[in-house]
Amino acid sequence: MKNLNFKLLLVILISIGISVTSCKKDIGEFVNEQFPEPNNMSSDILIDGEIAVPLLDTKLTLRNFIPSTDSSLWAEVDSNDLVHLRMFFKDVLSLKSADIYGMPIAGIVPADSVTFKTDSNKIRIYDNALEGHLYFNDPRFTFIVKNEIPITTFVRIDSIILQNSSGEFLDARDETKHVIGAPTTPGEMVTTNILIDKTKIPDFENFFSPIPKFVQFIFTSGSDHSQTIPATYGGALTGQEKVKVDVDIDLPLEAHLVDFVIGDTIPFSLDTNIEQIKKVTLKLILDNEFPLGGNIQLSFVDTNDNGGIDDIIMNLFEGDGWTFKPSITNSQGVTTSAVRSQMTVELTQGQLDTLKMYHASEIVLTANLNSYQSDTGQDVKIYGAYQLGVKLGIKVDYSAETGNL
Repeated sequence: MKNLNFKLLLVILISIGISVTSCKKDIGEFVNEQFPEPNNMSSDILIDGEIAVPLLDTKLTLRNFIPSTDSSLWAEVDSNDLVHLRMFFKDVLSLKSADIYGMPIAGIVPADSVTFKTDSNKIRIYDNALEGHLYFNDPRFTFIVKNEIPITTFVRIDSIILQNSSGEFLDARDETKHVIGAPTTPGEMVTTNILIDKTKIPDFENFFSPIPKFVQFIFTSGSDHSQTIPATYGGALTGQEKVKVDVDIDLPLEAHLVDFVIGDTIPFSLDTNIEQIKKVTLKLILDNEFPLGGNIQLSFVDTNDNGGIDDIIMNLFEGDGWTFKPSITNSQGVTTSAVRSQMTVELTQGQLDTLKMYHASEIVLTANLNSYQSDTGQDVKIYGAYQLGVKLGIKVDYSAETGNL
C-alpha cells in the first residue's frame, strides 16, 4: 500500500458495502433504508461498527517479481519449466584494431595484444538485496564476441570481478585464449560465442555469494604471431576495425539461499483526522509453493530533510518478525507440497496516534530468506508453475458521527 490514508480507506470501505447490517449495499442504500429522512438526521448520532473487506486474493508466480521495464533483465523458463534469471550487458568491450596493432597497417600485422578493463556494470537483479548468500548450481556467462579484424585473433577473459554490498571484490579467472572467427571481406563481422561455466572455472557455482552489486571484466585481445592481411580484405587495416563483446548471463534457479536479506521502502502518511478509527486489523494468508521461507519485519520510520531515515518509530512485529514457511521439497529440490502460513496484526488507535505524532513517513520492509533445508546445502528448484497464493483482508473498527461519513 502506498501513501496509506486510513480515513480515506474508511470512506472507501463504507462505500463498498456496510457489512454490519448484511448484504452488499452501498452507503446510499444503507442510509435511505435506515434513515428515511436523511436531511433531518442529527450530526451527533454516533455509529459504532466494524467493516471487514478482502483486499487481495491472488496467485503470484516468479514473473510477478521480475522488473518488466528493463530489457537487459528478464526471467524465462526452459523445456523442463525451470526458471532462469537472465541479464544482458551490451558492448562491455569495444576495441579498434588501432588500439591493438597501431594504424594504418598494410601487408603483415605484427604479434601484439592489449588488456582492457571495462566499466562496472550494476547488477539490477539485486537492487533490493541487502546482504546474504545465493549459491547457483550452474551459472553461465556467454561472451558474444563480434570481430571485424581479418586475422586470427584471440580473446582471453582474464577476470570476472564481482563487487558485493560490503565493497569486497570476488575474482574468477579463465586463462584460456579463445580463438575468435575472422572476416574475409571489409565490413564483415564474425560472431563467436565463448561459454564460461563451472567446467571452466572451479567453484564457479559459489561465485555469486556474498550478494554482488556490480560486475566488471578484464579482457586481453590480440594475436600470438605475425600474420599477413588477406588479399580479399584489401591487404591493409584502416585501424577502425572493431572487436566488440556483449555478455549474456544465465542463472538457472537450481540454487540455495542462506540469510538472503532484501529490503524496500513504501511511502506512508497519516496527515488527516484518524479519531474515528479505533483499530485496524490486517490478516494475511500465504499458500507457498516456493521452497523459500523466512522472517518479515515492517518498520514505520520518519525521514530527515535529505530523505534519510532518522528514527524507527515502531516495528509492526516483535523480535525477528513474522515467520512464513517454505514449501516442502523432495531430495531433488522439487516442491512436493505447499505450506500455509498466516498472521494477524493490529494497529490500535494509540499506535496510529503515535505514528501521526512522530510524523511517520515511510514503511521499511525487510525480509530474511532461506531456502528449504539451506543449512544442509540442498539446492532447490524454482519452476515457472510455482505459485504464491496471497489472501489479504482488513477490518476497521470505527466510531463515527453520521454527519462525517
